[in-house]
Amino acid sequence: MGEEGIPITTSDGVRLHWRRWRPATQARGVVVLVHGYGEHGGRYEPVAEFLIEAGFRVVAFDQRGHGRSGGVPAFIEHFDEYLTDLDTVLNLVRTDEFSEVPVILWGQSMGGLAVVRHLQTRPGHVAGAVISAPWLATKRRMPWWKVALGKVLLRVAPTTRVRVGLDPETLTRDPECHRAYRDDPLIHSFVTPGLYWAVANAQRLALADPAGVRGPALVMVPEADEVVDPEATLDFLERASVPDVETCRLPGLLHEPHNEPEKEEVFARVRGWLDRHFLTVPFHDPEAP
Repeated sequence: MGEEGIPITTSDGVRLHWRRWRPATQARGVVVLVHGYGEHGGRYEPVAEFLIEAGFRVVAFDQRGHGRSGGVPAFIEHFDEYLTDLDTVLNLVRTDEFSEVPVILWGQSMGGLAVVRHLQTRPGHVAGAVISAPWLATKRRMPWWKVALGKVLLRVAPTTRVRVGLDPETLTRDPECHRAYRDDPLIHSFVTPGLYWAVANAQRLALADPAGVRGPALVMVPEADEVVDPEATLDFLERASVPDVETCRLPGLLHEPHNEPEKEEVFARVRGWLDRHFLTVPFHDPEAP
């Protein structure tokens, strides 16, 4: 599960839980993992193991209201709270022992939306990004009456918990991952109106600014995704037309490519992208053997 760090305190007093993994050899970069809605950074062990084998240090944190971090569960008032928290983590990374290597973001689902908005609003702050199944649009539209009810609750009770648990069989085809997801006590089975409408506003802003995503970036689009709309992502990327933003289409894969039976093939494609853009970086690690 990686080495746990001392919790980070944000500017508004929320304590963020985080963990890190170190390669056995000299690091050529550090990857900051940004998880999706309802989950936590501890679910990214397979990604971390792949990255440390590839020579990268890894940092994963639980977003506010998720996992072991503080904050109201599954609630935010504004999506920028996630972006400010990510800034806090990046500041820690840059002032810790990682300051001499490039920093790369890896965002999944809602974390992918956060990475998209971070690239759009903070150009040049990171060296690159891997964006997996970004939550730019939901695959299944919410019924109109639920939308209307959500707007009322946003005004009168924005922290109300509304049950919307994801079926793990829509996330991956791996039965072991299904069992782990169902048995994980840190996974949410509800959403709040505050978070729902904050995400909806962030999606609107993201989709309106496709050219704001600067590379190098690799965007993975699992084409059998039943959670987010892959066609919306592909349309977004076509409108972006940015040469250093690469589209990686994954036919037949569900929402979490890193947990699919074909994950080694997915990691191989990411490794190729990493090797093209971050081959070697001179860096002396005093803790390396």
